[in-house]
Amino acid sequence: MPFIITQQVQPAFIIVVQQSQQAWIMSQQALSPLVQVMQQPFSIISHLHMPIIRLQQQTIIPFIIMQQVHMPPAIMV
Repeated sequence: MPFIITQQVQPAFIIVVQQSQQAWIMSQQALSPLVQVMQQPFSIISHLHMPIIRLQQQTIIPFIIMQQVHMPPAIMV
């Protein structure tokens, strides 16, 4: 199950990067007060996205430990 979650979140991270690149291109093409408004949502997205990455690391590490705990009994049996 944790592998399915990580596969779904990684493309979302790529989408956020693509959106930030598009906003960067738009900010270079047109200098307007709207650029300041656009920068605020991207900073919020980055703050919301960082805890998702931390939760992935916390779910992956116990999953690997569980695999290591279950492997020795399987070899002994």
